[in-house]
Amino acid sequence: MNDKRSLMGRYSAEIKEISMQKQSLKHQVDEYEQKIKNMISEIEAQSRKHMKEINEMHEHCMGFKSQATELKSRIGTYKSD
Repeated sequence: MNDKRSLMGRYSAEIKEISMQKQSLKHQVDEYEQKIKNMISEIEAQSRKHMKEINEMHEHCMGFKSQATELKSRIGTYKSD
């Protein structure tokens, strides 16, 4: 009978320890999930900023192309006169 009680006490202590470990691991997983979410948000923000910069550069280059085309047509007009 004593053996059963000591065994039950040991099992109870093990269950309590495992439960505490489970809570600790859950807390760590929650922290990692939050860190990952923050990293994703930062990457998305950087990506949006990069895309905006690329679009601005593209618009700027397209402006140069249209100016170059206009200047070529003017030169062609002046040469023909």
